[in-house]
Amino acid sequence: MTRQAFTEALRQALRDLNQPDRLRANALMGSRLAMEYDEATVNRLIDTVIRAIEHVAREPRGAGLGRVMDRTYVHAAPTQEAAAAVLDLPFSTYRRHLSRAHERLTDLLWAVEIGEVRLEGLHLKTGQ
Repeated sequence: MTRQAFTEALRQALRDLNQPDRLRANALMGSRLAMEYDEATVNRLIDTVIRAIEHVAREPRGAGLGRVMDRTYVHAAPTQEAAAAVLDLPFSTYRRHLSRAHERLTDLLWAVEIGEVRLEGLHLKTGQ
């Protein structure tokens, strides 16, 4: 999978994070992110994405990015405008944070996909 295809599949997976039946058709089901032992599972994909969001939230200056991703995808508000209101952010600030959060999450999960890092438990491991 190319980086661009991965990015598009991740964006769709985030939108479908609370709809496992829709995730089954996502291209990420063929990726390392979904692999559990010798098979790909939707639960593993969901778990990997959520753990990566939690990891981003723990990074320096990542708390705001994690909150935006959590309220947008994990514990989703009905609309992005509602998410911004719940987070007490102007909508333009919310969108800027969401864009940065997408970039960081994509970078992290791409590194997992190509084998540069591994997510184990809630900790990021570098190397093989």
